[in-house]
Amino acid sequence: MTTSLTLSLMLSFLMPGKLAVLTVLAIAICAVAGFIIGKPFGLTAVMESLSTTLMGAMMGAMLGVMLPLDSQTFMLVSMDLIYLGSIFFVTFYIKREDVKETKSGRGVSPFFLTLLFSIIIIGTSAVWERDYFKVGGDSEMDMQHHQHGG
Repeated sequence: MTTSLTLSLMLSFLMPGKLAVLTVLAIAICAVAGFIIGKPFGLTAVMESLSTTLMGAMMGAMLGVMLPLDSQTFMLVSMDLIYLGSIFFVTFYIKREDVKETKSGRGVSPFFLTLLFSIIIIGTSAVWERDYFKVGGDSEMDMQHHQHGG
């Protein structure tokens, strides 16, 4: 769910104001991600990840569309850190159980790939925010435009 929430939040920033299309697209993309994440753990995990993906994708899409422009970077960085923490926690406990069962551990490359992905998101968000405030965007005007539809 955290993965789909974060992915759909990022998608919502790319497609502002198109909630219906965004929600369907987010559900489709996140379902693929959920399938890929759940597949190594079996059919039950795939079913669970697909069902939680539906809810996470819808919540992320709605959250992203409702946020004012000056809060988008904060929310994206926050969700990225929450995502990173949850992935670390799950990966840590899966590895711990795997070591108990097999007495040998595999590498931690999935965690480092996730960490790299998170750093890229945070860096991109910082650049976007810097560019937004450099132009001198008026967040109050953006919020009024967002609330009244034009």
